[in-house]
Amino acid sequence: MLPNVRLSRSTGAAVWIIAGAVLGSSHALAAPPKGKPQPSPAAPETPAAPAPPPSEALQNARLHFVAGVNLLRDPAKPRYEEAYREFKTAYALSPAAQILGNLGLCAMMLERDSEAIQAYEDYLKGMLEVAPSEKEQIERDLQTLKLGLVRVAFTSNVPETTIIDKRVPTQGDSVDNVYGPLVAMQSMSLGIRQGHHIITARAPGKTEQVWEVEATAGDLGVHAFEFPDDKPLNANANMQVPVYTPPPPPPDRPIPPGFWYAAGGTGVLALGTVVMGIVAVGSASDYKEANKGTTPDRADTLRGRTQAFNVTTDVLLIGTIIGAAVTSYIFLTRPEKERAPAAQVGRWLSQGGTF
Repeated sequence: MLPNVRLSRSTGAAVWIIAGAVLGSSHALAAPPKGKPQPSPAAPETPAAPAPPPSEALQNARLHFVAGVNLLRDPAKPRYEEAYREFKTAYALSPAAQILGNLGLCAMMLERDSEAIQAYEDYLKGMLEVAPSEKEQIERDLQTLKLGLVRVAFTSNVPETTIIDKRVPTQGDSVDNVYGPLVAMQSMSLGIRQGHHIITARAPGKTEQVWEVEATAGDLGVHAFEFPDDKPLNANANMQVPVYTPPPPPPDRPIPPGFWYAAGGTGVLALGTVVMGIVAVGSASDYKEANKGTTPDRADTLRGRTQAFNVTTDVLLIGTIIGAAVTSYIFLTRPEKERAPAAQVGRWLSQGGTF
């Protein structure tokens, strides 16, 4: 036999009420009433065939049910969230009414109020016998849940959207619940508790959508979460093709004709300077030889000629220096002339090319 566990709040302290129930059966054996004569035993009948063993699903349901009960009995504190999952699994495997009382309790403590209301109502309808104190407690809880229930529905334009509801109380920790996933364009109705809610919608590959609302008892209607369409752009239609523009070339500085004239004149002067220098050196050597006293007339002639050659050489050298300076000045101060810009490169990238 498996216990149906319920947390009663009829006294100041929490009290565990355990009602015996056989998971998977509709009733328990009852003892014969006292004070009434019992009929004589009839002749023994042929024993009935043994009941078939429970199915694998029923056995698994019992295991999950017992696990949920143990989680509610945790010495530290009841573990409602884990017990809720165990009772949900047990009910999915074997939808017995006995499970719904505990499922409703866990849903209520987790603030999944619409589920708690449905589970409690189905529990009272499905059970043949419910202890009066337990029934009274459930009916009080149902009244409280229904009075404070906030109904809201959600839709999404993206399938597999998950709803995360966070209620932020004025004191204590926030209460989080996850619902879904939703079917695209189909609404999902929920019953949430009054208070300040931050409701987040998450869809695969989409940016989260958040709705913050102060929920009061009643009907909030339908809230639609609309995720933007994030389809990639057509690469060939809308792609910005990069265009490579080379840097402007350096300005052109053509050499003017005057440079060549000055350079030619300077070259002629330089050549004359060299020739006259050689002639002057030769004439000076002859003058020294003749100036030894043997040929005084010839020495006087060579002296005048050598002096003339030296003066001519000096004049040519000065002219060469001046010509070189003028030529350099013309070259260094020649005017700039802008070049034509280079053609742009890269338009062919729109056909799939790369740099």
